[in-house]
Amino acid sequence: MGKIARVFIFISLLLMTSFFSEASALEIGDKAPEFSLPNVDGEMISLSDFKGNVIILDFFATWCPHCRKELPGFIELHEAYGDKGLAVIGIASVSAEEAKDCVDEFDINFPVLIDDNESVSDLYGPVDSIPTTFLVDKKGKIVKIYEGFTGKDDFENDLKELLEQ
Repeated sequence: MGKIARVFIFISLLLMTSFFSEASALEIGDKAPEFSLPNVDGEMISLSDFKGNVIILDFFATWCPHCRKELPGFIELHEAYGDKGLAVIGIASVSAEEAKDCVDEFDINFPVLIDDNESVSDLYGPVDSIPTTFLVDKKGKIVKIYEGFTGKDDFENDLKELLEQ
């Protein structure tokens, strides 16, 4: 096979890979994909367990400085709106032990699920940067996607209207 043919095949494969990876990325208006993951205590939790709630679905890692900076805001949001129909769910791409240490360190009051093989991260994106957070309405539709650090006030402003619907 000639050099030009090999280059053509290589470029074609790159383009196809790019096309298919972009085609699988979730967008605003898409239904949030169902999943089940263990929490830090090993109990299996499913997205459907939170059906009918507004959901903050935060993909994070314990070693990520911006992720750690967001955690206190999520704790406050869960305290303020948890009984008003908000579910905050952390999806940690670390081991159960590392996630449990983080839960204890921050006294996290919402479920933290373990996605150490990043299967759910791949289902939702793939999620290429952390933190990445999805805001899901009561009907299970993605209404906003945040990439990178986002302050508590931004999340709060976006979710208040959804809670009233």
